[in-house]
Amino acid sequence: MEEKCIICLDHEGVVVQRGCCCRGDAGAVHVDCLIAQAIHDHKLRAWTACDICKGPFTGQVQFGLAKARHVRAEGLAEDDTERLYAATALTNAMYGCGMIAEAAALELEVLEAHRRQLGPSHPDTMAASSNLAATYTRLARYSEAVALLCDVLPEVRAHYGRDSAETMRVAGIMATTMCLQGKNKEAEEMQRRVISEETTLWGPAHPDTLPDVVGLTLNLRDQGRLDEAEELSVSVVESTQRVLGADHPVTLGAARILGTILLLKGRAAEAEKVLSDTLKKMKRVRGATHLRTLDSASAQGDALCALHRLAEGIPLLQDTYTEQARVLGPEHPSPLATASALGGALIQNEQVDDGEAMLLATHATQAKVLGERHADTVRTASRMHECPGLEARAGIGGASGVSDASME
Repeated sequence: MEEKCIICLDHEGVVVQRGCCCRGDAGAVHVDCLIAQAIHDHKLRAWTACDICKGPFTGQVQFGLAKARHVRAEGLAEDDTERLYAATALTNAMYGCGMIAEAAALELEVLEAHRRQLGPSHPDTMAASSNLAATYTRLARYSEAVALLCDVLPEVRAHYGRDSAETMRVAGIMATTMCLQGKNKEAEEMQRRVISEETTLWGPAHPDTLPDVVGLTLNLRDQGRLDEAEELSVSVVESTQRVLGADHPVTLGAARILGTILLLKGRAAEAEKVLSDTLKKMKRVRGATHLRTLDSASAQGDALCALHRLAEGIPLLQDTYTEQARVLGPEHPSPLATASALGGALIQNEQVDDGEAMLLATHATQAKVLGERHADTVRTASRMHECPGLEARAGIGGASGVSDASME
């Protein structure tokens, strides 16, 4: 049975899920119908959140609404509040659609405009600064992200208070950035403090608490504390499914991390089942070329190869690496993690020279970009450990570890 738009009750045209917490028929809409509704309502919230469940839009719907709002605001003065808010909404939507580099450029324009017009300590300027820092983190521009966060976090604490929702949000971005830099212990301390304060404020299953719990599962995994990571990951997947829905981006990110944990624990069949289901949903919800979808494809390819399904796994890893490197550049952690998995798979497929060359190049780049003790670098070294003489050629000793690190 074809889905029909809940607004116009027609099934013609492209009907999509609005990506909020609504389920089934209640979530099916034409983007153009939502745009018309937002224009008619004259309410700013109609551009960003569902009028039924009150949850924020995500994915294609979020981007379609934000783009339309931004176009409507282009004729306004440069310092007009609505124009700046529309630009901010579009940058958030760009990230949701995988357009991270484009989002960073627009966010920088917004931040500079806020600094000129409002000053560095205005709430809107602080929000723009932390948003840009989060985008820099997703682009693996960690030093720039930390510099922004070190400036803005004290301002946020002073303005909102240490226990405020905004302080928790910015501190969460800082913790995630530190984790992805490989500063896992420091990051864990901050993550647990943030989660504790969020739990006190809102409860353990609040939509604003759950993403930080997902981040903690990633950190525990990258520290090799797989039993703790699995227990927490199973719990947070159940919570996100119940609170946000099975197709919500946070739920899918949590499921992907759970799949990678199972894979690292040697439970490849269980991992493949989780990752296959997650990848199908990611493609439907976020699109085949979204960066988080590509991360899921990389993990799925790794799981297939672990099950000796090399004819499926190797092409998936090759295609994923090509797209990740095109969008993010070959030295971003995501394509490097995929290259590491691909190198190991090629060796498994008796393409030893190609596989060893890929592992050597990947390890050298990871050591330069991320550091030799980073979880991704250690994971590549563990793959090299299985190849006689390869570690000596790379100038490293035995290693074991875990896999990819990427911001949810």
